[in-house]
Amino acid sequence: MRARDCVDEPWRNGAGRTRTLWSGEGARISVAVLECDAPFSAYAGYDRTFCLLGPDAVSLIVDGAERVLAPGQWTSFAGEAAVAVRLEGGPVRALNVMTARGLARHAVQRAAGPVEGALLVALAGDGPRYDAGDLLVPPYPNGLAGSFLAVRIS
Repeated sequence: MRARDCVDEPWRNGAGRTRTLWSGEGARISVAVLECDAPFSAYAGYDRTFCLLGPDAVSLIVDGAERVLAPGQWTSFAGEAAVAVRLEGGPVRALNVMTARGLARHAVQRAAGPVEGALLVALAGDGPRYDAGDLLVPPYPNGLAGSFLAVRIS
């Protein structure tokens, strides 16, 4: 699923935009565009993972503690946490995974190719087949290799 083909939607708080790549009962995977320093909306009862796609670093302030992320790095936090982003350069794209506690759980890991039972999100593009932020679902093409974030939803 090409992120650029998904519907571009404003954030609940109006401070950014997102494109939903996948959603299921109590779970969502999306790619956001962050163009300025901004607070995140609270999602009480959800667990969240934020993975920076790039191109520049960001600082996430989660309940007052700063977490500096470079492209390809991620951090997880509770949806009710007070979170804000500070851009260290220009606009960036980020992968967001959210699951509702009690309905679903998620785990992420870096992968160089297919991971059984996981959806893959490209951390870097390979040109004609996919771009950074695109979602790849099974069955995967033969010989698939690259830089991915494997997302398991259970």
